Amino acid sequence: VKVSDLSPRRPPRAPIVTTGAAGMAPKRAPRNPSVDAKMTLAGAVVDANGKLDRAVYKALQDQFEDVPRTGRRKLQTRGVSEGETAAEGLIAWEDTKGSGWIARHPTRTRAQKASEGVWYSARAWGSWRFAYLLAALQRDVWNTSIAAEQPAAPEAPAQQAQQAQQAQQAQQA
Repeated sequence: VKVSDLSPRRPPRAPIVTTGAAGMAPKRAPRNPSVDAKMTLAGAVVDANGKLDRAVYKALQDQFEDVPRTGRRKLQTRGVSEGETAAEGLIAWEDTKGSGWIARHPTRTRAQKASEGVWYSARAWGSWRFAYLLAALQRDVWNTSIAAEQPAAPEAPAQQAQQAQQAQQAQQA
């Protein structure tokens, strides 16, 4: 029995696709989160509570892989790409039960329960990168829904006066 026969097998790589241009070498299919519309704010799939639909996003898990590690990374940079900054309202956590990212609800304060946020475990979601992207998307969904609920800013008194004057002039004419 060979040692190589006893080692666990690696999962299959992404299929090789051609670029379509003559003379170009084949390349691997992209493993980029921006490929799927569900990973964008416009295409986000949420439940009745405004949280990302976990069943829908579990199907995307195999499309993500960790950001390549270069030495030991700080907790707040795990899953964050080179040149990217961790989004506001996200907290990286690590304890004896696991690790990952927490999306804090924008209208909640630190004094409120941690359950007011959504926790994305790096182990459960398969990678730090996917956990980070889901937490950032959840935060964006909440921010957008809060902005949509805000009443429009009242018009300035000067604009109101000008509009009233124009209305009077229109009636007199």
